[in-house]
Amino acid sequence: MIIFVGFITYFYFNKTSNQTSYQENKIKVAATIFPVFDIARNIVGDKIQVIQIVPPGASPHTFEVSPQTALELQGVGAIFKIGNGLDDWIDGIAKSGALDAPIFTLSSGINLRKFSDGSVDPHYWLNLNNAQIMAQNIFNDIVKIDPVNENYYKNNLNIYLQKLQEADAQISKTLSNVSQKNILVFHDAWYYFAQRYGLNVIAAFEPFPGKEPTPQYLSQFINDIKQYNLKIVFIEPQFSAQSLEQVAKDNGVKLVLINPVDGGASGNDDLISLLENDAQIMESVLK
Repeated sequence: MIIFVGFITYFYFNKTSNQTSYQENKIKVAATIFPVFDIARNIVGDKIQVIQIVPPGASPHTFEVSPQTALELQGVGAIFKIGNGLDDWIDGIAKSGALDAPIFTLSSGINLRKFSDGSVDPHYWLNLNNAQIMAQNIFNDIVKIDPVNENYYKNNLNIYLQKLQEADAQISKTLSNVSQKNILVFHDAWYYFAQRYGLNVIAAFEPFPGKEPTPQYLSQFINDIKQYNLKIVFIEPQFSAQSLEQVAKDNGVKLVLINPVDGGASGNDDLISLLENDAQIMESVLK
């Protein structure tokens, strides 16, 4: 009996030790925001650990990199980002010497919306057709890091692409019959989503994320409300809409919460359910 218990004890501690060793030796990669994190984890499965940098509830536009952030990223084999002005703060960590990992931008192959000043709209993940391209880009970069498991990642990619295609079709169906195609948003994140799914963004309340509108800009926003007879402004949990509340009240407009980026904060565990939920909310108020 003593020998048997000793064997069990030996087996348990060695198994635990091996599991700990496996976790410590597993390749780690990082993703700046939740949509990138979710796409990456669908492809790498249990072969690679994925770290999400921007925490739930925070905006990538206003996220501030701390020394703790840099510390948590030590040892990662790669970092995936949206780029194009959204999360380029990650480049600063690399330039400081705190990181020794390649940084991959996922916009290759995507038709990006360009502004007159030469800048680019970075919210391209909100079109699930673009998310498929992002998934392919992540796969291409992952196999550079871990070519041994290429077939495993390829199988995961194919499964995930099918899920994205089905969700893309479902969102299109959800929004196909809404009577109000014109929408107002708090900040200009929804162009790719609107373009893909048959909506039209008339105006954004904030000209830039975190920047209050000027009196002239606000006057034009109110004119848009009246001209298009709009009754809804879509707001986001990452930004305070306090400055919009009086405008909404004065103009008979309702504020409706949707979420472009943060599955964890909204109770949606993945990018697909996040955007399907956004579409369902929009459909319910745009009838």
